[in-house]
Amino acid sequence: MAKNLGIIAPYRDRAQHLEIFVPHIVAFFSRAPKDIGEDISIMVVQQEHGLEFNRGLMNNIGYSLCKNRCDYVCFHDIDYLPIRADYSEPNGIAPIAWYGAERKTDPRRFTIASNNLEFFFGGVTLFRNGDFEKVNGFANAYWGWGWEDSDIFNRCLVEDIPLERRKGTFTLLPHINTGFDVSGGTVKPSAANMRNGALFKKRFPFLARYRPSQSEIDVNRQVCMKENDGLSTIEFSILDRTSLPSPATDERGVKIEMVTVSIPPTK
Repeated sequence: MAKNLGIIAPYRDRAQHLEIFVPHIVAFFSRAPKDIGEDISIMVVQQEHGLEFNRGLMNNIGYSLCKNRCDYVCFHDIDYLPIRADYSEPNGIAPIAWYGAERKTDPRRFTIASNNLEFFFGGVTLFRNGDFEKVNGFANAYWGWGWEDSDIFNRCLVEDIPLERRKGTFTLLPHINTGFDVSGGTVKPSAANMRNGALFKKRFPFLARYRPSQSEIDVNRQVCMKENDGLSTIEFSILDRTSLPSPATDERGVKIEMVTVSIPPTK
């Protein structure tokens, strides 16, 4: 029996992308095999203005709001448009975006640094509910840009969650990559990128983008337990929760919501 799928899309200031993403992904599932997602729901989660964007926290909030109506979830950036991809329930965790995402163009825009799948985790990622809760979700401490995907990937390795790579084909909507500053013809990491990178390296002394040794796992696990930052520590209030109208492309009865939340400032 097919399981219910919840798609969580963290969102901020991408109205043009959202207008393209919703009808596109609904059309994709209208034509996908019916055994992929018995019931499919999409929750777009945005934070009120005033603070730096916190993508990990938006994903955690989205999960907390939809977990009771789905068996597994997909954390989905809205600039990824699926062409051919497998959204079925994973055995563990499954990053599914690859083909179409490996382009290398303007360094200010979102690119993948390597064609090696071992070095890419994010964009569109499937989790079983139990596995997401086992790793305590995303960290809430990464503000502005980047590294929350690296953090949760390391959490999964520490907890020995199976990793299942799927080579999905996607079209990417272009946008400026705020993880980098471009001035005087040079490209360098932004302040947020460097700040979050330093936090990540402090939390994970051994960078586990490879299969780490047991001693390295033990060190990283101790850091994770000490930080205790994630799904269990989220704070938010709902400012607005609105059902979005179904686009003409909907043949599956996909439920679409936009939730606006207020979150406390960084501590």
